[in-house]
Amino acid sequence: MSKPSTTRREAHTARVVLRMIENREHKESESARERVMAMMAALDAVLLHLPDDPPDAMVAEIERVVTTLRTADVTLSSGNISGGLMTLDLARARLDRFVQSLEPPE
Repeated sequence: MSKPSTTRREAHTARVVLRMIENREHKESESARERVMAMMAALDAVLLHLPDDPPDAMVAEIERVVTTLRTADVTLSSGNISGGLMTLDLARARLDRFVQSLEPPE
C-alpha cells in the first residue's frame, strides 16, 4: 500500500474514534478522563504515519493538541468537570482539524 492511502486510512480511523468519543455521554470524571485517554490513543494512531521529519507547522499543531489534552486531564483531575470537558472539546476540535489537514485533496 502506498503511504497516502495508509495515511488516509489512519486519518479516517482517528476521525471515527473522535466521533465516537464526541457522541458518548460522560457524567463522571472517570468517564471524562477515559475520553482524554481515547483521544490520546487517536493522536498516537495518527502520529505513527507522519513523515520522519515533519514540517515545523505540523509539529507546532501537534504540540497544541497535546498541551490542550494535558490541560483537560489536569482540569478533570482537579474536579472541574465542566471546564475539563470544554477543554477536551477544544482538544478534539484541534485534533480533528489536524487529521483533516493530513487527508490528501480528492
